[in-house]
Parts: sequence; structure tokens; C-alpha cells
Amino acid sequence: MTLILYHIRVFGLFGLLSLAVPFLSETLLYGQTPVETDSPDLLSPEGQLVRSWRKTAAKSALESGLSATARDIYSRLLKDGAWTPEEEAEIRLELALAQIAQGRYSEAHQSINQIKAAQRNDRFYLYQAMARYGDGRGSDMTAVQSALDRVALPGLNVQDRPWYYVMLGVLAEMSGKGEEADRLYAQAEQAAGSGFQRSYFEALSFRHQIRSVPSTEAIVADLKGRWERYKEDTASYPYVREYAIVLYNLGQVEEAREVIASERRNKNAVYGARDRDQLLLLDAMMAGPDSADGHDALKNLVRNGESRDIMAIALNLLARHAGSQEFAEFLNEIIASQQSATNQPSHPLLGQLYFLRSQMSLSQADRLRSAGQVDAAKEAAALAEKDAGYLLDHFPGMQQIAGVYRLLAYATLHRASPQYRVAADYLTQLRDQTEDAQRRQELNRMIGDCYFLNGDYSNAADFYEAVRSAQLGGEMSGALFLRLITAEVRAGQIEDALIHVDQIDFAGSISVEERWRVEWNLIQALQAGGELEKALERVSLLLDEGQGTNVSAYLDIRLRWLQLHLTVLSGRIDDGTAEAANKLYSRIEVIPVTDQNREELSLLKTEVLLLKAKVELRQGMDEAGLNSLKLLRSDYAASSAAQRSYMVEADYLASTGSFEMAQAKLSELANTYPQSTYAPEALFEAALNAERRGPEGYTDAIRLLDSMAQRYPDTSLLFFGRMRQGDLLRQMNNFAGALTVYENLINRYPENPLRYLAELSRADCMMALAGENPAALDEVVVNLERVLDLPNLPVDFQVEAGYKWAMALQKKGALTESREVCALMMQRFLREEAQAVQLDRPGRYWMSRTMLALAASWEADGDAAEAKSIYLKMIAYDLPGRSIAQARIDAL
Repeated sequence: MTLILYHIRVFGLFGLLSLAVPFLSETLLYGQTPVETDSPDLLSPEGQLVRSWRKTAAKSALESGLSATARDIYSRLLKDGAWTPEEEAEIRLELALAQIAQGRYSEAHQSINQIKAAQRNDRFYLYQAMARYGDGRGSDMTAVQSALDRVALPGLNVQDRPWYYVMLGVLAEMSGKGEEADRLYAQAEQAAGSGFQRSYFEALSFRHQIRSVPSTEAIVADLKGRWERYKEDTASYPYVREYAIVLYNLGQVEEAREVIASERRNKNAVYGARDRDQLLLLDAMMAGPDSADGHDALKNLVRNGESRDIMAIALNLLARHAGSQEFAEFLNEIIASQQSATNQPSHPLLGQLYFLRSQMSLSQADRLRSAGQVDAAKEAAALAEKDAGYLLDHFPGMQQIAGVYRLLAYATLHRASPQYRVAADYLTQLRDQTEDAQRRQELNRMIGDCYFLNGDYSNAADFYEAVRSAQLGGEMSGALFLRLITAEVRAGQIEDALIHVDQIDFAGSISVEERWRVEWNLIQALQAGGELEKALERVSLLLDEGQGTNVSAYLDIRLRWLQLHLTVLSGRIDDGTAEAANKLYSRIEVIPVTDQNREELSLLKTEVLLLKAKVELRQGMDEAGLNSLKLLRSDYAASSAAQRSYMVEADYLASTGSFEMAQAKLSELANTYPQSTYAPEALFEAALNAERRGPEGYTDAIRLLDSMAQRYPDTSLLFFGRMRQGDLLRQMNNFAGALTVYENLINRYPENPLRYLAELSRADCMMALAGENPAALDEVVVNLERVLDLPNLPVDFQVEAGYKWAMALQKKGALTESREVCALMMQRFLREEAQAVQLDRPGRYWMSRTMLALAASWEADGDAAEAKSIYLKMIAYDLPGRSIAQARIDAL
């Protein structure tokens, strides 16, 4: 085994690929954010995008030579689970490349062999050949040849093709076809895409040259003599190089390295900088790039070299063979020395150094975040973003500039307050500088992703649609289509989404699996919009098409769960519903549990079991339903469904009038799972059940609401809980206590859009406490007048505040002013029909009371005509109390 073959295996250089990585890899998006708490907690599109960006980071690390970083990210991505078979196969292939790049050929074989037959493509067989050759399984080349025979060049992307040529060259060389091998190796080098890949082939060529030098003792003696003769001459370089290589090939490694060291110490040598750098690279190769001496030689070359291409090879090798921590420290050292240097030229590879450090920092941020070290993750991401910003400012023309923009966008995910619009602006600038149509569409997709993550779904949909339109006539990207539909759904453009889905379904350009995931989003959107019947009809038609065999079992189960869930919500439960729930649960029970599906299977099982319990309770199968809830809590205590099972049981108990037991069950949830997101809601609902018990439960209700406020001060229910406390205190005639509660709410939540509720309730308390005290009534009047000036006060509450303002004025004896306020309310909301229809039921109620009070005041003054006119208006506007108005007219 000679030449390039030996060094492919021993040196382990495969895998430093220049991949044309899209901003977001082709992941399938599904699982809209659940529209209510009992929806299965599918991965949200945001979560899918974050995972997509992590895949991009891994690919970018691999193409940059950071194979250990890439391997780490891919391994963690696989642990996330919930991938489609196609997505999982893609990740396993990329993981295998990273493992091959590190010389972990057996691990690469394991990764490749876990890919299912249906997902084995040309890339699979190419990587299989590489891994087989690397770990020695292809020593007779039969296995390698067998794998390569199944590779069709058109099925490989442009970044994989150079490696295909290399493997063909290996086969030619092993067959003794040296000239053909040289031609194939040259073809591989010509096909190299990026600077990194070219650096790889240059290193490979360099190793090839070492192994191809004939080596005998006679040649050693001759070369030694020639070297010593020309030591002080420019002609010495080829002799010292050949002399060292021959010694190395004869197994005299230390002697070979000493020859190089001796020549490098020779201050009188006058040959060029490239020759001197090549000697140091040769020394690193001989020491072994995995060794400490090899690392030192490579670092020395990167620090002090003068030939940029040789230094790039050294950086390439160091990135691949040094440990992550060691390499990161080296990058920090070089960059720091550049930052402190003055009046010195920049390092030839400075841009690349910053790019690599930015990549590694982002990977570290991702790893720290996964470990729960949020602050450290943000710090690492901030360094990555700073380095990327430096590259934009100082190296705008570097080859990896698109990767820099991706780095900046990805770094925003780790910020305390992500600034996706900033990332979108960067990408827009890059797109406007790009002439290539395909690249512009890729950038449009990137921009759309930034808007998506920023919650600007309408803009995101516009960018996705632009990309989709440009792709018409070609192969439709499932990931792009799914993002488009999700963005339209989130933007409320349901009809547009439905049209697009029907078009794509008719064209048949996406898989059944992708279509079902799109349908999941659409159906949940219809449910969120209150169109339960339409949602149920759509999911039922989908499942009746009989294409379930073409989708994963998990997705099929999810859609069938959704069908049952919608059936329950729409009240269409019958005996068939209970039977369907039992069959679905039995189906999940027989699926074997593995490390890969454990989390997904647990989620499905618990959600179906909870739904089964709901159906049983609704069908009057009380014992079966309660047993299902108990099973859920005993066998899956840590699940979200187990926590919600307490709420389901509490609802059942409340429906039977057992409010105290429902209250206890909800309190049990909060006490059993104090860290649960459902705990505050459980205490709130427990208080409502206590209140439903009547006055005897008011004290319990106030206590429970106070417990919620003390234990969960950041809950979104706090405002409503305190409001309910105040209302209960009023019902208990404790107006002073209620007043304190409302005033605290007003002071604590000055910007809350529902602040007017506390303001009005505060005025009620003040009115009750004022009695006949004119000074206290003056304060009530001022308070109610201020309430009417609150911005965005709903019209119904404007009428309520106006009525109470008028009553406060009347109570203090300001009858004229009271009539003016009543007349103002009538003029504002009853002068024109368009204004009157703004009033909902509460507003119509308060308007009726306002008019009755005004008419009564005119009656008291003896002005029957004015009073009758107001009563007639009540009847004309069909307001509540019109029978009273008619009776008053008759009496008048």
C-alpha cells in the first residue's frame, strides 16, 4: 500500500468538505404551537428552525475543518429525536463524514449502517466506500469497489464529487494503474470548491509526494552528500527535502526530522520563504499531525510562516487534529497577538482565524445552552457575533462571507432579546450585492426565516412565496413549502394556505408525509379560529384517503389523535369514539421502545391515554375514565399529560356539582407539581371552584388566590387573581379591603390594557364607602371622570363608567351635571345607528340603566314629555328594560 493510499488511511484526511450549505437545511416543519393546553406538545416551527440552524452550524464547522465540533453537534441533534427518516439519514451521513474526518472509521460504519434501506442513496454508498477503506475493511478493495459501483455521479452534489474521484483514484492505484490514478487525483483537485477543500487536496498531494520518492541506502548516501555540498547555496532545498523524505520512508523518522531541524537552523540558507515553510510542514507531517510535536510544528507555521497557502494547509491540519480546547486557545492567542500589535502587517490568515473562532464560539454556546448554562452560552454567542461583525467590517470580500451572515443570524438566537430584523437587514444587503439568481433565492429564504422567528409572519410568507414562485417548474422544497404554509397560517391567511396546499397536492410535488404535516398546521389553525367542524372534516378526509402507510407511524398516530381531539371538542362523542381511542392506545402499546423513540413514544402514549380518559368520562364510563387518569399519574408521573389529568378530573367533579372535591384535586396538582406551568392555573381554578360553593367558600377562594400570587409572582394570571380577590371581598361587604386590592393593582400595572377593570371596581368601592360624605363623593366623581379618559377603553365600559359617574354626581346633589353626563352617553352612542351597534350586551345594559335614571330624574321634576321621549328611545333601540319603559309611558 503506497502513495496516497497509506496516508488516506493513516492520516485520516477525508471529510474536510466544502458544502454549499443553505441557511436552513431542508428540515420538515410541523407542529404549530398548540392552540390549547391539551394539544400534544409537538415541536414548534421555532424549535424546528433552531434545530435547522444547528444543522447549518454543524455543516459549516465540518467544511471549516472543525470535525470534532461538527461530530458533537450532529450527535446531539440525533438525540433530539422526532426527525423524519429522510432527515435522520441526512444527519447520520453528515455525522459519518465528521467521524471519517477524525479517523473514527468504525464509528462512521455504525452511523452509516443505521440508515434504513429506503434512504440509502449515492451519497450513502460513497461514504460507505470511504469508511470501509479507512478502517481496513477494504484491504482487498472488493468491498470498496462494490460500494462505489452503486454510486452514480449525477446523484452526488458538487462538493461530494471530488471525493468520488479520489476513491476511483484509490482503486486505480491499487490496480497498478498509476497514470489513471494521477489523472483522477488531478480531477479531484480541480473539482475542489472552497479554499478549505483545496487546502485539503494540497495537503493530500504533499503527502503523496512524500510516499512516492524512491528510498534506498544508496540514494540516502548520494542525497546526503549533495545536501552537505550545497548547504550554503539556494540549490540545497531540493536535496535536503529529498534526503529527509528518503530517511522517513526507510523508517528513520527521528533522523529525518533532525535533518530538517538542522537545515532550518542554518542561518546562511538563502532559499525562498515558501521552501522554508514547506520544510516545517514536512516536519509536521513526519511527526504526525495527531502528535504534540506535530501540533507544535503546525502552530509554529501558522504563527510565523510566510507562504499563505502553506500556512492554510497547516491551519487546516491543526483544526482537524488538535483538540477543541487546544485549538480554541491557539486561535485566541494568535488573534490577541494581532490585536496588540502595532505598525505590523496583518496575519495572512486573520480572516480565517476569526471565522473559525466564531464557528467554535457558536458551537460552544449551543453546547452550554443544552447543559443549562444560559449565561455562559450568551457570552460565547456574543463573542461569535463580535467576531462575525469584525469579519463584515474588515473582510467583506472573503469567500466565506455568506457563512459570516449565517453566523450573525444564528448568534441572534442566543441573545437575551434576539434581533432578527437586524439579521434580516444584513442578509438583504448581501442579497442586493448578489447577481446569481439561485443564490438570491437562497438569501430570500434566509430573510424569510428571520422574519418568521421575529413573529412577522406576513413578511415571512411574502419572502417564502417569492422563493416558491422562482422554483416553479423545478423540484419543490418540502421544507420551504411547509414554512410558507406555517407563516400564512400564523399571519391569519388561512385561505391562501388552503389554496397553496390544494395546488401542491394536485401537483404531487411533495411527499405524503410532508403534506400530512402541513395539514396538521392547517387543521390546528382552523381549530384556533373556532372552525371545529371544518377542521374535523379536513382531518377525517385526510385519514380516509388511505395513505397512512406512506407516513411515519408517529405522524399517523398524531393525526388520528387530532381527529379524536376535535371530535371531543365538537361534542360528537359516541361509542365509536371510545372504541377508536382504545384502538389508538393499543396500537401505541405494541410499538417497541428504543433509545431513539423513547421520548416521542412517551408523548404519544400519554396524550392518547389522557384523551381516552376524557372520552370515557364524557360517555358516562366514570370508573374506566378515573382508572385511566390514575394509570397516567402512576406510570407517567413526570409527563405533561399526567399534570393535566388533575384538571380533567376536576372538570369532571365540577360537572357533577362536587366543587369542593374539584377544588381539592386542583390544589393537589399545584402541591404535587409546584414547578409546573399548570400550577398557577390550577390554584386559580381551585379558587373559582371554591367560589362556586357559595359564600362559605369565599374565604377559601381568597386564600387560594393569595397563595397563587405568593408562589407565582410572575404568572400572567396574577392580575386576574387579584381582581377576583377584590371582587370576592366586595361580595363579603369588605369594601375597604377590596379598595386596597384595586389600588395596589392600579399602581403595580399602570400600563396593563385591562387596568380600567380595576379603576371601575375601585370607584365602586369608593362609592360604597363614601355614603353621604360630599368630600368622598367628590373623589369618586374625579376618579370616574379620569376612567373615561383612559386610552382604548372599550365602549361597553365607557357607558358603564358614564352611568356610575352620573350616579355619583346625583348622589352628591349635582343633578344638572348628572343629567349632562347621561345625555352625553346617549349622544355619543345612540345618535347614529352605526354607533349604537358598537354596544354589546353589557353596554346595552348600562345604557338602559343610564336612560332609565335620566328619565326618572325628569319625571321627578314633572317634565313628563322629556321623560317619555327618553323611554321611547329605549323602545326604539330595543334596549333591555323596554317593558319597564313602556309601563312608565302608560303611567305617564
